[in-house]
Amino acid sequence: MKVLDEWFPPALAESWDSIGLSFGDPQAEVRSVLLAVDPTAEVASQARDLGVDLLLTHHPLWLSPVTALRGAKGRLAQELIRAGVALFNAHTNADRAQPGVNDALAAALGLADVVPLETVTDDFLRLTVFVPAAHREKLIDVLARAGAGAIGDYDRCAYTTPGTGTFRPLSGAVPHVGEVGRIEQVAEDRLEMVLPRARRDEVAAALLAAHPYEEPAYDFTAVTRVVPGTGLGRVGTVPRQSLAEFAGLVASALPAT
Repeated sequence: MKVLDEWFPPALAESWDSIGLSFGDPQAEVRSVLLAVDPTAEVASQARDLGVDLLLTHHPLWLSPVTALRGAKGRLAQELIRAGVALFNAHTNADRAQPGVNDALAAALGLADVVPLETVTDDFLRLTVFVPAAHREKLIDVLARAGAGAIGDYDRCAYTTPGTGTFRPLSGAVPHVGEVGRIEQVAEDRLEMVLPRARRDEVAAALLAAHPYEEPAYDFTAVTRVVPGTGLGRVGTVPRQSLAEFAGLVASALPAT
């Protein structure tokens, strides 16, 4: 399941879509897989007869939540469950992924200069925190382990700017630097790292546990990043030809589904 989520990230799916594992043990070993566009009764029977561990489909069995296994779809689910076949689907997340369903279609049609019809943006945050220069590298390591600073094929990505922090500890404070009632100036670095919004709480907890200050100054800011090559649909070019010729190309290149 981890491999499938890496190929087709769940975050790419439309909000209305139903994706992922419908039923089955997510920890079970998968030794055989049957692929299909739709989870039909015929496909379910084939998966049962072949004894596969996983049925991987493009379209979901259900788009809406279910409370009972009734009707034709319920019988199909029961057949797969009794046979020990897990059901997993990647729908709009596979459409948007790169490479994904639309890239495969574009390649089958021989399209060149392919770009997404609709691009996808990441739901990311930027963490900004001020830390004494001597503690900067240790804090970067801690935040990276918590999920911050990953950009594509790189990790531990951060940007720092040197500066001077000033503060006055009040009564009741237990300052790491300075004395209560006295204004202090400390060489600090402004540290910035990006992170998925879903990792915010883990990163904040790691920051508070590792930062040397009793009350570290930090904030999260929403940022938008376009994911290159990822999105719904594909637009490309083909050699100059008539519409009838292109229709013939489509008919010969794609299966009749």
